[in-house]
Amino acid sequence: AEHAEPACEVLLALLDKYRAAGIEEVADARVFRLPPFDQMGQAPGVVRRFGSTERLQQSLRELERRIYM
Repeated sequence: AEHAEPACEVLLALLDKYRAAGIEEVADARVFRLPPFDQMGQAPGVVRRFGSTERLQQSLRELERRIYM
């Protein structure tokens, strides 16, 4: 709820990747080269959706924390 819709799309796509392939694929930054992230502009496009690299990294840490609670 704290993220704008474009950022939420990224997080939901990462969760789908996690469910399908496990943490190994999601933990690798190359995941942003794969669908659906390639349609979002790969890593640079994903960063734009969050506003900054720092906000993306913070969101990814929070997502990981919530997965492993």
